[in-house]
Amino acid sequence: MRSEAIGPGRLRRELNSGTAFQEPGHPTSLVGRDVEILTLSAQLRQAAYRLVTLTGPGGVGKSRLAGAAVADLQRARGTRLDLHGTTDEEALGEILGVRPPQEPALLFLDGCDQLTDDAVAAVEALLDRFPRLSVLATGRRPLRVYGERLFPVLPLPTPPPPYRQDVLELQDYAAVELFVDRARAIDPAFALTTDNAQAVAEICQRMDGLPLAIELVTERLRLFRVDSLLTRLREGRPVLGGEHVARSPLHRSIGTITERSFRLLDEEQRSLLTRLSVFTGCMNLAMAQEVLGLPAHRAEQVVETLVGLHLLRVSPGDGEPRFTMYNTVREFCLERLESTDGLQDARQRHAEHLLSLALQAEPHLTGPQQPQWLQRLALLHEDLLAALTHLETSGRHGDAARASLALHRFWLVRGHLGVGEQWLARAPTAFLADPRHRHLAPRAEAARGELAMLRGDTRLAADCFRHAATAFQEQGEHVQERAVLARLAVAQHFPRPAPVTKAARQLLRATADDGADGQLASATLELAMACRLLDVKLAADLLDAANARFMRARDVRGEALVQAMRGKLAARCWPGPSTRPDGGRAGCCPPTRPRARRSPSTRPRTSPRRRCPVRCS
Repeated sequence: MRSEAIGPGRLRRELNSGTAFQEPGHPTSLVGRDVEILTLSAQLRQAAYRLVTLTGPGGVGKSRLAGAAVADLQRARGTRLDLHGTTDEEALGEILGVRPPQEPALLFLDGCDQLTDDAVAAVEALLDRFPRLSVLATGRRPLRVYGERLFPVLPLPTPPPPYRQDVLELQDYAAVELFVDRARAIDPAFALTTDNAQAVAEICQRMDGLPLAIELVTERLRLFRVDSLLTRLREGRPVLGGEHVARSPLHRSIGTITERSFRLLDEEQRSLLTRLSVFTGCMNLAMAQEVLGLPAHRAEQVVETLVGLHLLRVSPGDGEPRFTMYNTVREFCLERLESTDGLQDARQRHAEHLLSLALQAEPHLTGPQQPQWLQRLALLHEDLLAALTHLETSGRHGDAARASLALHRFWLVRGHLGVGEQWLARAPTAFLADPRHRHLAPRAEAARGELAMLRGDTRLAADCFRHAATAFQEQGEHVQERAVLARLAVAQHFPRPAPVTKAARQLLRATADDGADGQLASATLELAMACRLLDVKLAADLLDAANARFMRARDVRGEALVQAMRGKLAARCWPGPSTRPDGGRAGCCPPTRPRARRSPSTRPRTSPRRRCPVRCS
């Protein structure tokens, strides 16, 4: 098959001659598309697949895949019409006068994005006129002809974060395989090692698994190391500005590819697409509606159009649909948004929505809906951080502090300790500067201390707890004061037993009257964790108290932590074999020792059974 554009007269000669396809050879291998090639070529052999259209984002490799599938047909007869960059209807008009051979023939229309309605109607008429003719088309959107079969071309699979797979596992991902293959074309000594594997995996993910983007980024290895490339990507510095050595000028830069997609939109759609580029992660329809400032039905229409052109993609998963923008498209759109007056308004709407969402999530992070909200915040974490940054830089320090405090438990549960401590460090000052939220300052101090404690910074944690306890005392918040003092005892005195056990007993006395309080329950659990190394019986009592509080709060995660700690405490009480012949639990209470038989007169009247301090029996 010939890859150059073919004029009308020559096209007639090609089809009438019945010559077989002669797909030009490529200097590089087609990586990660073996299954797609076999599937597509099998479809083209079936009579039911007379019009097959490959759809997908720009740079995903539709033309290359279609050409490889056609070449796999071997003796297929027909030719290729390269329509990239043209809206010429003349060629398709000439096709209507073509008389294909009696045997089956295939017409390959490459790059149908700009076809007008008349040109699409010509394709439909051609199929009706010649029942033994099949058409294979490529484009970002379907032709919308009756009987059309779509063949979506997806980006190459990329490793999921946090990229902890070993080198052998990472090599199984097609995106990584392509990166290594193209990198070796520049440096034959390049290899995937433990030193660069995670960086390569993250680069492939940031390139969205798009083959063209991956090939463009590997071109920069002539100048930068892999870790330097990743640093530039994380900092938002351009790395895809150069040109790729490609056969077609239209495929030499990612900007050219994205620009062609951009032209398929009208002025309003282009403006709305650029506004959505403020999202760094995923969005749902409500979030898109908020940033776009449109009614719900209009926002749905816009998002549907952008998904149809593969400028947005639907994220996998159950529940409400979520959408993400390809990083390459986002970079392109942000450049245009920054040159307009709409950037600040879009960022402001984005930050307002995320602030509202964080405040809405806070009460649900300790109740029965905790798993759903944790998952939701995890999907939006990058956008939440972007919203915090915008609030801070725009002078809304109080709102940034409120959002940070609301996200404290999410950061704690999901292990984002450093990020959370960094944002909570600014919160007390912001709260103290605002009389409306002054009462939240000790809560922010306590939250920061909790994260610092888990990070192992006991000195910082003790300072935070001390300041929080003083402020809670002044405010008359005695429940919060007891919880903070308990944590202070652990941070300041552990492993000295006296202060810790004293604080634990005071906390136990407080639990009888204060009802279900999440902070007090968490503090009780933390004291139990400390006391298991000092006083097993006291630790068991603390676990009972913490469990009761978590149950009243319907905090399933807290109850699970209590049960896990009970298991650790049981193992520490009485180390033993994994199975016990007397039926007791392994490593907990001592087995009953066999005793010599005594006469009834010498037996004790009562034989009290020792109760397990961990409540396992």
